[in-house]
Amino acid sequence: MEKARSGLGNKGKLARDRLLAATSELMRERNALDVPVMDIAVRAGLNTALIRYHFGSKEGLIFALLERDMRDAVEKVCALVALPLSPEQKMRRHLRAINTMFANHPYLNRLIQATGEVAGPARMRELCNRLLQPAADAQARILEAGVSAGIFKPVDPAQFYFFSLGACD
Repeated sequence: MEKARSGLGNKGKLARDRLLAATSELMRERNALDVPVMDIAVRAGLNTALIRYHFGSKEGLIFALLERDMRDAVEKVCALVALPLSPEQKMRRHLRAINTMFANHPYLNRLIQATGEVAGPARMRELCNRLLQPAADAQARILEAGVSAGIFKPVDPAQFYFFSLGACD
């Protein structure tokens, strides 16, 4: 689990950000999820011990990477629901944002799946509650508004969520 560092100064935040950036870069370059911590540390120009210090473990680093890369998209789709746009405009913006997220971070979908395979139930619940469920709920509200307006045909929101993520990936 990622350690809470309330007193983390600029130097600590910079090191943390460098480790996340190095992990992301290596995953994109190698088109692989399993990047050794030594390679991450070398790319970041830091000591491997800082991974444990800032994230608790490699799993904590991966979870922090998922949160960093998905947070913006989740916040945007949640805000999108309240905008004075038609459901069609909202859905177009939402799908464009998902597509952009996966273009910028092509490893994300595979990383979510791999995390599900190795993380414990508590970690997966946390991932679902903080990142996946809010996005799915917002997308469902857009779909419901579109169905109510007669713009969209009724679809299962959960199926649409997984199909849209898969298609954008």
